[in-house]
Amino acid sequence: MSKINNYELMWILSSEDSDESIEKTINSVRDNISNSGGEINFFENYGKRKLAYELSGNTEGNYYLSRFAMESLKISELDDKLNKENKILRHLITTIKTSEALIAADKMDEVPEMKRNKR
Repeated sequence: MSKINNYELMWILSSEDSDESIEKTINSVRDNISNSGGEINFFENYGKRKLAYELSGNTEGNYYLSRFAMESLKISELDDKLNKENKILRHLITTIKTSEALIAADKMDEVPEMKRNKR
């Protein structure tokens, strides 16, 4: 048995999809996580946002975030399943510490001020 880690999955769906299609894809993602042995701890809809660049003809996308626990050996299986979901424009799975705070959906577009050394 492999180690169980905590992960975060951010994925983007087309903003042009119908509500029914979006709901179907969300349920499919949840099922993929569960069928791969994962347990979802958190799910949030981050809403419609402008994409940094055009993806498959889309300039806006609906962002979703899930946090879940899963065996580390099952992540590549989940990643393969998500790659086959043709409704998902992009997705990213990262390992997280459960103590890390989430960025609120309404604060997602704010860029933190960075201190830089002048040359």
